[in-house]
Amino acid sequence: MGSSVVVTDITEAAPTRFVGSDLEQTVVAVTLKGSYPDLKAVLAESLDRHHEAVVQHLSIGRIGNGGDTEAKVSLVLLARGSTR
Repeated sequence: MGSSVVVTDITEAAPTRFVGSDLEQTVVAVTLKGSYPDLKAVLAESLDRHHEAVVQHLSIGRIGNGGDTEAKVSLVLLARGSTR
């Protein structure tokens, strides 16, 4: 990750399997803090590297008076069969 981007929270839901399919999805929610350009770069790099990830929700906003930006991202990770 970019040197000035910090992960402040991460949660992962249990995988769920689609009915009649071996395809399953896992929802991962991540909160990042840093400058807007660095956040954009980290998100782009992560999505380029992980083609199984789909952005479900993204919100970006300024926090505090220091000029930091916070990004809250929900990702859906798709996989065939059990990955555990």
